[in-house]
Amino acid sequence: MTSLYIRTIGINSERCQDTEQLTANLGSGAVTPASADRYSTPAIRLNADGLAVIGREDRSILNEISTGVLNAIADALRHTGTEWMGEMNNVAVFTGTDGNELTFNAISSLIDRAGDEAIDRLGELKSLTNPINMMRMLSTNSTYHVSKRFGAQGGGYPNQSMSLSGLCALEDAVHTLRAGISERAVVVASGNMRSFDSLVVFGKLGLLDEAGGQQQVDPSYGAAALIVDSADAQDGPAPIAEVLAVQTLFAPEPFVTVQTWKTLFTTARERHGLPDLIVTYANGSRQLEETETAARNEVFGPIPTRNYKRYFGYTGKANNLLDLAATLADDSIPVGATVLLCGAGFGFGIGYLLVRKLGKPVLQ
Repeated sequence: MTSLYIRTIGINSERCQDTEQLTANLGSGAVTPASADRYSTPAIRLNADGLAVIGREDRSILNEISTGVLNAIADALRHTGTEWMGEMNNVAVFTGTDGNELTFNAISSLIDRAGDEAIDRLGELKSLTNPINMMRMLSTNSTYHVSKRFGAQGGGYPNQSMSLSGLCALEDAVHTLRAGISERAVVVASGNMRSFDSLVVFGKLGLLDEAGGQQQVDPSYGAAALIVDSADAQDGPAPIAEVLAVQTLFAPEPFVTVQTWKTLFTTARERHGLPDLIVTYANGSRQLEETETAARNEVFGPIPTRNYKRYFGYTGKANNLLDLAATLADDSIPVGATVLLCGAGFGFGIGYLLVRKLGKPVLQ
């Protein structure tokens, strides 16, 4: 089977701006507190690296989600540059990102302007519908900007698999590389669980209520980007991880059962043996954590675990790739360790990623 290597990874999130800050936080145990106003609009600005390479026309159709993705790409490329990538014609792009939200922000702005008269002026919202805003709201917005950033012409597509989207995007990339369709892929994931719709759903499910003095789900936003290829390990920057396996299990259940987790974990153990460490999905939902833990203990026994949600909050579609970035930046996990990372997507299914850690992102 073709060996696949992750050459670099970068992040941009509400709690950790880049891998340098992530490494520092992991070393010190420092956790950036949640925003005092969870309903506030994400304040994501294109960083200097992005401003230097993204044209004004493309910046005009950037949304916040894609801005975070481009910042994560800039972070990843600080570790390796792009010269080693060669021709971009055969580079594929796989994205697992949210679309942009217009309605709630637009209504909020109208209420701020009109006050009690806002309900009589809802017709003004139609003035916000124009081609530029339509481009910002498309689910392909990030795919467009990432492809344009690299000049990538090797195919790929956006993936919409709820909170499993990042892992599914990587799974798609792995299949494409192993089939010889492309030799390199850019994989990105970005999510905003502080969107109005997400917060309403979390609230209706009781997941924002405190349990035992602690909020269950801690909504946040973030993005991650990585480059994976099928080239020889010595051909290019030293790889930071080898992708051993990635697999998803379709299970359209609103809440994953112990049996569903057991099915996935049993497959992973039978095919790959025992990992050295497991990174849990555990997004804050007590019920989901209990079922995942019960199945994991039954199949794998007392294997060490990590959970990195406290460093990022719960970012939805970005969470699996952010967990991977933390795994590679975490000095307490030795080089050579095999790590199983777990994921789940509401109403879609669950999955795992198995990697061998070969290094960590290091700034040039």
